[in-house]
Amino acid sequence: MKKSQIAAQLYTVRNFTKTAEDLDASLKKIKEIGYEAVQVSGIGPIEPEAVREMCQRHGLTICATHVPFDWLLHDLESVMKVHQSWGCRYVGIGSMPAEFRTGLAGYQEMARTLSGIGAKLSEAGLELI
Repeated sequence: MKKSQIAAQLYTVRNFTKTAEDLDASLKKIKEIGYEAVQVSGIGPIEPEAVREMCQRHGLTICATHVPFDWLLHDLESVMKVHQSWGCRYVGIGSMPAEFRTGLAGYQEMARTLSGIGAKLSEAGLELI
């Protein structure tokens, strides 16, 4: 595996990414230990533009994310704009919401929902992972 293929998952340092200041310090350390990319997940409520600027300043690529399912479901346009502004092609969700884990019908509904979301992301040059 090439070094450029390995990214730090920000969820693993989520306790140190709750504020913009903490995120900035964490990104600096992540770059210093040799990472070139990050997966954005579990960070505090920080403006996407600030996240982009910090990553650019520290020379880190945003290679993927985990976003809340509700964001995908209720504000997909915003999800697409944020990912495009970050230069991040891969949009992920961390886990299946509990309301879909009720049996076969729930799994099928989740699959239908994600298929529709995935098609719209694909039209925008993004990929649901």
